Amino acid sequence: MKKRKRKVKIDWKAKTLKFGFMAGICAVVLGILMLGYIILTAPEFKPEKMKDMHASIVYDKNGKEIATLGTEKREFVSFEELPEVLVDAILATEDARFYNHGGFDLPRFVKSFLVNIQRRGFSQGGSTLSMQVVKQYLTSAKKSVVRKLQDIYLAMWKLERYYTKEQIIEFYVNHPYLGGYPEGVYGVEAVSKVFFGKSVRYLTLPEAAIIAGIFQAPGKYDPFINPELTNQRKNTVLNLMYKHGYITEVEYNTARAIHVSDLIVKQRTISNPYQGYIDAVIEEIERKTGLNPYKTAMEIYTNLDTEAQKLANHLLSDEGVVFPDEKIQTGFAILESKTGKVIAIGSGRNRDGQRLWNYATRTRRQPGSAAKPIFVYAPGFEFLNWSTYKPFIDESWSYSDKKHKTIQNWDGKFMGFLSLDEALYLSRNIPAVKGFQEIIANKQMKNLVEFVQKLGIKPELSNGSMHEAHALGAYSNGTTPVELAGAYAAFANNGYYIEPYIVSKIVLIDTNEEINLTPKKIRAMSEETAFLVRSVLIDGVTKGLTTDHRIPGITLGVKSGTTNYDEETKKKFKLPSDAVNDLWTAGFTPDYTVAIWLGYDEINNKYYNKISNKKYISSLFKSIIRGLPKSTNSFKTPSGIIKVDIENNTNPARLASPYTPSDLVVSKYFIKGTEPTQTSGRFDQFKNATNLVVSDQGDNIKLTWDKTETPIVLTDDYIKSLYTKTYYGTFANKMYQKHIKYNKEKLGRYGYKIYLVDEEGNEKYLGFTEDNEFTYEKDGITELYKFIVRTSYEKYDENQSTGVVGEISVYVLPNFIIETKQGEEISIPVGGSINLEEIIVVYDLKGNDVTSLCELMTIIRLNGLEETETINTNEEGTYTITYKVIYAGIEKEKTITLQVIEETEEPMG
Repeated sequence: MKKRKRKVKIDWKAKTLKFGFMAGICAVVLGILMLGYIILTAPEFKPEKMKDMHASIVYDKNGKEIATLGTEKREFVSFEELPEVLVDAILATEDARFYNHGGFDLPRFVKSFLVNIQRRGFSQGGSTLSMQVVKQYLTSAKKSVVRKLQDIYLAMWKLERYYTKEQIIEFYVNHPYLGGYPEGVYGVEAVSKVFFGKSVRYLTLPEAAIIAGIFQAPGKYDPFINPELTNQRKNTVLNLMYKHGYITEVEYNTARAIHVSDLIVKQRTISNPYQGYIDAVIEEIERKTGLNPYKTAMEIYTNLDTEAQKLANHLLSDEGVVFPDEKIQTGFAILESKTGKVIAIGSGRNRDGQRLWNYATRTRRQPGSAAKPIFVYAPGFEFLNWSTYKPFIDESWSYSDKKHKTIQNWDGKFMGFLSLDEALYLSRNIPAVKGFQEIIANKQMKNLVEFVQKLGIKPELSNGSMHEAHALGAYSNGTTPVELAGAYAAFANNGYYIEPYIVSKIVLIDTNEEINLTPKKIRAMSEETAFLVRSVLIDGVTKGLTTDHRIPGITLGVKSGTTNYDEETKKKFKLPSDAVNDLWTAGFTPDYTVAIWLGYDEINNKYYNKISNKKYISSLFKSIIRGLPKSTNSFKTPSGIIKVDIENNTNPARLASPYTPSDLVVSKYFIKGTEPTQTSGRFDQFKNATNLVVSDQGDNIKLTWDKTETPIVLTDDYIKSLYTKTYYGTFANKMYQKHIKYNKEKLGRYGYKIYLVDEEGNEKYLGFTEDNEFTYEKDGITELYKFIVRTSYEKYDENQSTGVVGEISVYVLPNFIIETKQGEEISIPVGGSINLEEIIVVYDLKGNDVTSLCELMTIIRLNGLEETETINTNEEGTYTITYKVIYAGIEKEKTITLQVIEETEEPMG
């Protein structure tokens, strides 16, 4: 008989209780651990911090005080001085159960927590007034669960235990930044005076509602900036006051009917000329230390050059530079190239206020072609040993993914063969993309990313890689003027990068702790790389697209940049075809680096950038450079750089020969050890003709010779082999045609030039022939002829052969010429004398005086008729004298006229 299995009954109730008990223990343990963590990591509660009203002091680079931050914009007011209507407005808006909790309002917190879960964020704070005070004075504005729990802990167990409810309200109303554009003030007393021109004690209901509504968003609800939004917020506060029973319906309706614009006083302007720079100071301190100079008293030592900042302010005020319209904005940074110190900034035009948008530090736009040295050419020098000659073919091209349209140059054209320096300073897009692709093809992506990051640039990364449009400065992260200036300063600083910095150090007043904020100098690239980039950008100012930035007497390198709208954007906003988005200029001298952005806040078909606006940015750049102290330093060439003469259009690069035409010789920089060693053979010296024969052909002399073999460099097959698609792409045939055209127009035909050499060795060019013979007509004088036949181009002589020499002696019949010493018409006074033999002189054809070797006869006729033996000089008369000269058996005649005339005496005066 089988034994029946017993059915086991599971006690689910017991298990559930057991599980719940264990879960509860775990929750308690986790809660205790969490609480311990919150307590241990919470900021130390120091009551004295709650009364810290010290001001922060800002100093310029020379230690001169330029501003104080804090107390001068904050006036303490006690609880007793606060009007009841303001306290009611604050409590109704921020914490209606303030007097009913001990620092933490659980129902409100739970409600806020559920809303945040639903919205997946931190849109609802749920903080009590006490928790907000803790956040203002002790923790931070960073949104996180831990910070929120720390706020609860400090509010309940510290703040509420040390202080009364009235004191907590005092802390709340006296500490926060409450706007008040353009001044920017802290606390209700100061903001009341800015908005309403009176003490907080005398606030009316609608005025109190305005201030109570400002606490959570002082910039958004500033009545000077956004009066309509502020009015809406005021009405929201009034509604809450009515809802919680602080005001009656009549009071609510009466206050609601009064508009904000009818309550505020006339807006004031600021007077601190360094406010834009000071805002950047605060921004940098908060970013680097997490400290707010308005909350934490400190001495701030900056790099501000007050004269440079005054220059910046002057240029931004429209007095120094003309801008195209009132809407266009600009931001720029001026750095010391060697130190990275930001000595001045252009924070924006028409700027009047504190903590406004800073176009020098916060405007992050795509840099366009100004990025090419950073993303392409400097890395190419650094990792692939490029030279300034490196050939690029500017031709139809696209990105590697083939998904995009063909890349366009700014002028819509292709230039074919270009050296690297030309490609950069002429800002060609295709060579830049090709260069980027070559770097990546050589497995340098990781190095490339690290390279640009070392220069402070923030590329757009995907799985550690950059897309190819970075080569043209088209990446979403963009850059700021300060950031771009820092990168360009490295080119001026021999490859060293120093993060641009505004503040050198701060000293905390309470503890005297000094915090050094001066960044370290890092080697971002080799000295040779920095030099190569620098040399190209300097050349660009004299022969590139940045010639409009040239300043006589000042050495500077510049690169401009432009970003374009895509066709979809142009169509959407109805922009004209010449509209562009951003304009950039970045440049340096040995002492200073400047980067400028010019553009608009919004896309608008009325106000937009165009290429012609480059004149404004170049004018601004030149005005800045001219206004800075003139440099006494100069750039140096590193020992690792060599300058080499290259024969242009050779690919790979070939050295120019001694015979290369000067218009084909280009001087380029190479990193030592990478320069070419092979010389171009295109213009090698020609070989001499052979078997020259010189023969007498009667009246002529004939030269004949054996021709040389046509050099291979002139054969069509050879020339075509130079311009293969491997090197020259789609421009191979055009390069071939260009070569042929140059040979035809600049060199001419290949053949022979004939020269005649005189007794003193001087050469006279006689002519050119492609044949192997040449005929020369004798002059009838020369007895020994010496000729040189040189193999040569018809129009270019530098590489002609040394020449083959031929001589011949010929018989020359003697000959002579008769010349008179006083001309062919001679006159003498009556009573004078004359020696007929001294009148003429006889020369052979070589110019020798042979008068003494001649037979001489004279025939004298009076008045051309009567022949006479002598000349009667005692009477007036005209004589014709014919000389018959015989020399070497040859007879010639020469006739002159002689007049004997009576002299006329001039009367005495």
